[in-house]
Amino acid sequence: HGVFTYVLMKGLDGAADGSPDDGKVTIKEVSGYLDDQVPVLMEEHRGSPQYPDTFIYGQDFPIGVVR
Repeated sequence: HGVFTYVLMKGLDGAADGSPDDGKVTIKEVSGYLDDQVPVLMEEHRGSPQYPDTFIYGQDFPIGVVR
């Protein structure tokens, strides 16, 4: 897997559950998590940040439940 996929899977596993910390991972929480974490990990491991291109339109909705 690449960095994007790694961060996506980690986010879906619960790391993206942000405010509110309600045990549900929403599409906007995952998008924000990707936007925050991918550049940090790329700079850490490759020496320069890489920014994911995300686009969200419409209402937020849960895509996962954290156990």
